[in-house]
Amino acid sequence: MAAFWEKIKNCLKKPKTPKEGIDFSFFDFPDSDLTGIRLLRGEYQDVIYYYRGVRFSEDTCKLSFEYDIYQTGKLMHTELTTDKKFDKLVGDILTEILVNNEQTRADNTKESYLQ
Repeated sequence: MAAFWEKIKNCLKKPKTPKEGIDFSFFDFPDSDLTGIRLLRGEYQDVIYYYRGVRFSEDTCKLSFEYDIYQTGKLMHTELTTDKKFDKLVGDILTEILVNNEQTRADNTKESYLQ
């Protein structure tokens, strides 16, 4: 499993990525176990969406995903669904979440060996 996460990290890490708490935050949907993403600044501020159908191909280092928009902020739904810059941002955030999740898991594993 560690080798799989190492491949993801090597394939997906980008020099400049959105940061949790600065560019986005997690959004817990009421009466649901679903967690979404709220964008915190810029032209997409207050947009809330959630991921579904996330896949990663180890052979091609390609991350594939779909998402649904829950709240559009100041924009129209069709503006967001046709905006390639928004799609890239959503992909960059997913990449950041995956890489940070693995780093957190690795850090927790190291700590448990020390105790």
